[in-house]
Amino acid sequence: MSEENHTPIARQLAAAHAAGLRIAVDEFGLGRSSLIHLRKPEIDILKIDRVFVRDLVSAPENAAIVGAMIELARILDKQVVIEGVETADQIALLAVSDQAWVQGFLYSRPLAASDAADFVAKMNAEVDEPRRRRA
Repeated sequence: MSEENHTPIARQLAAAHAAGLRIAVDEFGLGRSSLIHLRKPEIDILKIDRVFVRDLVSAPENAAIVGAMIELARILDKQVVIEGVETADQIALLAVSDQAWVQGFLYSRPLAASDAADFVAKMNAEVDEPRRRRA
């Protein structure tokens, strides 16, 4: 085992993961969230930072970077959350991948905890409606 796996934080993450918690790397692609984290088995989710999404439509290199991150996560069996989705054009570009979840103001502004359950129920109903029509 490498030295980095023996730090107190690494041990705590491993214990949390072993207890069934899912661990996410936030702001993936920036600062300290480097590629080295991808090889850690306790990491389940990569949250791609909104800086890559902001200019997704006007900057093809950002689309390529996001696509590469999604593909890398798929190969390593990690879930992806793409942060900062605010426009229909952005979601259209991201729709090529069913490997990723998205979050952003396109769907909702931040909610109070008391409103979250109603929001989730509404979103689930919207997702389920096309399925019911096909059945």
